[in-house]
Amino acid sequence: MNTGTLYINLQSEDSICLQVVDKHLTGILKGENSSDLYIGRIVSINGSLNAAFLDIGEEKNGFLPLSKGHGLKCGQCLLVSKTKEPRGDKGAQVTDKVTLGGNLLCLLPMEKGCMVSSKITDPEQIAQLKEHGNQIISELGGDFGIIMRTMSVESSYEVLLTEAKKLLDTWQEAKAKIDKSAVPGSVDNQTSFCDKILKTMVTPEIQEIIVDDHDAYCYLSDCINKYFQGKISVKKYDQEYKMLEYYNLNALMRHSLGHKVLLPSGGSIVIDKTEAMTVIDVNSGKGSLSPQMVIKTNLEACKEIAAQLRLRNLGGIIVVDFINMDRSLEDQVLTALKEETAVDRAVTGIFGFSKLGLVEIARSRVLR
Repeated sequence: MNTGTLYINLQSEDSICLQVVDKHLTGILKGENSSDLYIGRIVSINGSLNAAFLDIGEEKNGFLPLSKGHGLKCGQCLLVSKTKEPRGDKGAQVTDKVTLGGNLLCLLPMEKGCMVSSKITDPEQIAQLKEHGNQIISELGGDFGIIMRTMSVESSYEVLLTEAKKLLDTWQEAKAKIDKSAVPGSVDNQTSFCDKILKTMVTPEIQEIIVDDHDAYCYLSDCINKYFQGKISVKKYDQEYKMLEYYNLNALMRHSLGHKVLLPSGGSIVIDKTEAMTVIDVNSGKGSLSPQMVIKTNLEACKEIAAQLRLRNLGGIIVVDFINMDRSLEDQVLTALKEETAVDRAVTGIFGFSKLGLVEIARSRVLR
């Protein structure tokens, strides 16, 4: 089984969490993206676009798609969450159908009823979680909906209820800020960086967490014992050197996020981003270009490409130019690419080889 570590660096100007599995960088989360909930003030409404533009306290206004008869007015403040991060000259896309994510469940303040993650397929587990979820909704007033996440399977009703209360309190506090002092921007303390790490960075491979802040260490230790039954060890980093330097993580980031990424057999992939798409070129090494080496390099590239899509959170259209090979081997490469991207949280579509020998990938970005 793969073994992984989360390195959480909070003692620097820019907080960051790095996910490393078998000495490979597999995930990055930065502290500035840790908020889920924003107060937005409507700056303008564009009828032809059926959208409103909101000041959410960032450099560019947020974009809110609207339905007919929305009833919103310029100057009005409302709570929103991001559905897409800013890109290029475009601001973030937001929604007023807010979802507050927890470690075990998600609170849907504008919805009703209980839903269960599609990743849970056991009928008995689904029935049990729906029973717990509906009981929680009833006990807390019945005026919201929830989604039971995959981690909720091993949790008791009491633990689920505690998290639901916490999320509901967060929502009520956020609504109170709209009434009292509606200043556009992220809602303070809505989702701590540590909570975001637990929700998005803890995968089955993670066996330990190393953090350089005492308060965060205490908080994470408590959460790990509560939500993960202590299956992950939490360690406090207290060395003299900065964490990123001590574990050589800066060099790992440079290697993993560079323009050219090396493959185990000597080949490489080169990643270029344009306004319209991302282009990935698979190159052979200096050694033999025998058919065996070509297919081996292309298969290694499949694994690295899937990892880079997640690591860089690439979205939209991605075009891959593999090393030319016998047409009979193309299905093997496509199968490998589909298997490697199957674990991706983002919706990813793999399309066959074109007449020019290119593979197209369509991927939705994951909101971090």
